[in-house]
Amino acid sequence: MFKFGKKHNGFDDLPCPVPWNRLQQEDVDKEVDKHLAKIISDFVNFIADIYQPGMIYDVSVLPYKKERIKRTCILWIQKNKGAEIAEGWVSLFPILSRFQEGIGPKPAGVSYLSIDLNDETIDKLLRENEGALGELSKKVDSEYIELYNLACEILQIKGSFT
Repeated sequence: MFKFGKKHNGFDDLPCPVPWNRLQQEDVDKEVDKHLAKIISDFVNFIADIYQPGMIYDVSVLPYKKERIKRTCILWIQKNKGAEIAEGWVSLFPILSRFQEGIGPKPAGVSYLSIDLNDETIDKLLRENEGALGELSKKVDSEYIELYNLACEILQIKGSFT
């Protein structure tokens, strides 16, 4: 049987190099980082699997709610500011603008990957696409610029759209 030399006051008497509340906060931070990393990883893998430049998708196909992905990306960019990998988010983060409400199961737009690269075809497709998508295209472009500029601002990178 173990005997204490003085009255024992629970954990308060035990030596601990880091305060208990700090240990808990570090554990919470690690869990939050894991959760952020999971959302970021799922979003990146999803983009790699589904996204085609020029297409606009319904938000319902995203692996998480669009606003949740946006907030997570902002936090991730802030936490990784200064790291080389964070700069890639200036291009990746604005892709979120290509996911909009009310598109439905079939994506809208023209996949730039399917275009034969001659000037006539590109001009014709862009004219047709602009006419068909009109306001939606403007909304996507505006949101793209907003997200691009936000990433540049967080990372303190020069270069922005207006």
